[in-house]
Amino acid sequence: MTDAVWIAIIVAGGALLTTWLNSRALSRSKREDYARQDVVAERAAHAAKLLLEHDEEQTRLAAVNAADVVGRLSQIHTLVNSNMTAAMESELVALKAQLAMMRRFTDGDTSGIGDQATMTELIRRIGELDAQLVDRARATEAGEREHQAPLT
Repeated sequence: MTDAVWIAIIVAGGALLTTWLNSRALSRSKREDYARQDVVAERAAHAAKLLLEHDEEQTRLAAVNAADVVGRLSQIHTLVNSNMTAAMESELVALKAQLAMMRRFTDGDTSGIGDQATMTELIRRIGELDAQLVDRARATEAGEREHQAPLT
């Protein structure tokens, strides 16, 4: 074989060796890149899981807080409502007593225009309070039934 053939074989072999080495390096680089991508994907999945757990916990806490607020508001409403009902009942008792006293002192004689107007107004207000208290009692009973009914 001549020197030219040997040189051609060496050059071709060198080219093949270079190609093979480049291919190996590229393959190793791809494996390393895939490994890095796997690590990043694993970290992202872990972060997403932590975020989801955090969101679920925040949602649970918000629901607990909302239920607590609703319960407290219900208690406040009940207290205010019962105080208002008690005040209305006291007013009703006082008005009935006032009307009874006026009837006793006038002894059925309502000839005074002022006395008649006052008694008429007392009777109207007594009827109004009676009706309001009946409505409040019905609303309270309905609210208690609704509060005791199971949620569906």
